[in-house]
Amino acid sequence: MQTDTSRHSIAPESSATSVSTDALITLLSDDHAREISTAIVDEAKTAREIVSECDGSRTTVYRRLNRLEDAGLVRSELRIDPDGNHCKEFFLVRDCLEVTLESGTITVAARQSNRP
Repeated sequence: MQTDTSRHSIAPESSATSVSTDALITLLSDDHAREISTAIVDEAKTAREIVSECDGSRTTVYRRLNRLEDAGLVRSELRIDPDGNHCKEFFLVRDCLEVTLESGTITVAARQSNRP
């Protein structure tokens, strides 16, 4: 079977990021990346909060967050606390994955689901 390695835009139009189908499948087949995605599917969390919920080390979580963000699946925003401290919060922007098999080619598209 042939895998289509063309690049697919999977990020919002305002910050379009392209990632190959192979890279996206590889990233999402990673246990840590899936666990992180699950941890932030319902609400944004800081990396520290994600580390406390996931089995991976702090370094592993930060690396996967960077990869997920580079792929356009996760986005971060700076949160400034009233006491002046600041940190990034991460949230899932693509939570629906569509895989199409057609004529021996695999196509992967990540998009935001239509959840209420």
